Amino acid sequence: MADTGAKLVTSGADGGGVGKIWSNPGNIVSDNASSASYYSYDEAVSNGMNDLIGKGCDFSSIPAGSTIDGVLVSFEGVQLENTDFGGGGTVVYLNTSGGARSATSIALTVDGGGLYHAGSSTSKFGETIDLAYVQDADFGARLKIGAFDTTTEREVTFSVDWMKLTAYYTEPSGNTGSFFRMFA
Repeated sequence: MADTGAKLVTSGADGGGVGKIWSNPGNIVSDNASSASYYSYDEAVSNGMNDLIGKGCDFSSIPAGSTIDGVLVSFEGVQLENTDFGGGGTVVYLNTSGGARSATSIALTVDGGGLYHAGSSTSKFGETIDLAYVQDADFGARLKIGAFDTTTEREVTFSVDWMKLTAYYTEPSGNTGSFFRMFA
């Protein structure tokens, strides 16, 4: 199994809808301590928060005919006040063609130092994923922060510096490796 290496998203956006919005969502495209953030003080959040969407990874290096085995979503996040990325049902969805959410979400795992992950080399988030799927301009990830209780936590702040995706794949059998493509 091969992988693309972690690719930064090239665009970031607030998912829209009825929830609380993200400030500066476009800041998740680089690892530079300039973050997308969410802040609320003493506000009801019964509708939760909008998704933070990252998309536009360049997966053009995946050879034609390859089978996509899984996707890993990683991001660097900071819990600033009364919040926990890993708690409260915080999950990641894939952002699919047309900008829809994947059928299944995956809970975050914490890697220490503010690094968070969802998915794996064999995780497809409940989707049928092929090469066209991961090379679609809308392909990416959606971070959905879980509910939090504003009756006890009056001030909440989330911050995300960057978002990256890694695609895992198996090349087609036969003489299709990078050595043989040089002579094609």
